[in-house]
Amino acid sequence: MKHGSGPLIALLLVAGCATTPPGSGGADLDALLSFTDPALCEPSPTLSAFLSAQVAGDANDGFRAVKVHVPPHYAPVVGRIRVRKEPHYWVVWVPVRGTWLGMPVVAVHQTLPEGGDPGDFTIELDAPVSEAERRLKGAGFPARAGEDVTLGPPDGYAHVMTLISAPDRPGRSMFGCGYE
Repeated sequence: MKHGSGPLIALLLVAGCATTPPGSGGADLDALLSFTDPALCEPSPTLSAFLSAQVAGDANDGFRAVKVHVPPHYAPVVGRIRVRKEPHYWVVWVPVRGTWLGMPVVAVHQTLPEGGDPGDFTIELDAPVSEAERRLKGAGFPARAGEDVTLGPPDGYAHVMTLISAPDRPGRSMFGCGYE
């Protein structure tokens, strides 16, 4: 199933559920939230493992949260994983306390469509979208505030990068990679 910004909007609605207060300590998350190719929004094996280890089950029979598996030094800054079913997809999110590219991270979100189509993930940042755009571009991401950036050649899905202001959280940004 191809989807656009609908799942990202659902993530915005649950963003307030991330209870880890920003700026309350944390860890440098650059290694955990790393990318093999920022220009294509390609997650590193470490980030891929972190995302895939958050749930058990499958898109047809349902997902359930599992105990988060991270290197021991990240355990104190990663909260309890939450999973919620929405029409046609699952929402997974985990509060995180730390910094990525020098910006405070509030949570990592995923949407996983029914039927096993590619999902997407979003990093919720306690930083204005203008700062997030500047830092992301400095790290090699072609992000543009308020726009979906299509990445790579089409393969039946459009691989996109999104950077938006969180409408319900002034000063926060949502940076995501996914498909439509």
